[in-house]
Amino acid sequence: MCRLLIVDDEMMITDGIEKALSESCLHFSEICKAYSATQALEKFRACPFDLVISDIRMPEMDGLEMTEEMKRLNPKLIAIFLTGFQDFEYARQALRLGARDYLLKPVPDEQLIDSVKRAMNTLQAESVLKSGDSVLTNSAIIEAIQKYITDHPDRNLSLTALSKRFRMNSSYLSRLFHQETGLPVSAYIIAQRIECAKKLLSATNLKVNDIARRVGFDNPNYFARVFKEKTGLLPTEYRLLY
Repeated sequence: MCRLLIVDDEMMITDGIEKALSESCLHFSEICKAYSATQALEKFRACPFDLVISDIRMPEMDGLEMTEEMKRLNPKLIAIFLTGFQDFEYARQALRLGARDYLLKPVPDEQLIDSVKRAMNTLQAESVLKSGDSVLTNSAIIEAIQKYITDHPDRNLSLTALSKRFRMNSSYLSRLFHQETGLPVSAYIIAQRIECAKKLLSATNLKVNDIARRVGFDNPNYFARVFKEKTGLLPTEYRLLY
């Protein structure tokens, strides 16, 4: 089961998140709270957690720096960041740390619970796949595949490659993915690559050609064509507006 750590220097927010998750249908082996990054790291060093929900701006040490240190202790840690500041630099750093979600305060309970549920499904899938156990829910399988696609847009994400990685028949994977998400695998991959490109265009000064490669497009012209098809704008136009 999942060990969860909630970190926020605002006690009311930390306690509110704990209450919302404790009263949800989700099951945790333990939910702990910390009211500073320093206190959180002390708890983490004593016994690493699987999932952390953290504010970003905190005194002494911010949530990004704290999470980076935690990931040295547990590289499989999943992080969900909460912040009241719409700052693209924060978003960029959060993405670099493999953030599961980047949510703006105040976050509705339903949205937070859904985010945590998806993170827990990913943890379950990774745990089962690592152990070689064949008992795994369909939703957990799809969560793991979705996370892999989102975290690695630059990699070979062909159906054959995904099937090999997740040890599944390619036809079954394709059918199950469509059944669970309502989308073909290829459509989901394109959507995630475009979302990643949008974030990089907004949050970095990388050249468009470099961004194209980072999100899995070898041909920059093809990337520009797909980007415009999905957003109505060329990558250069999107960067000027956002």
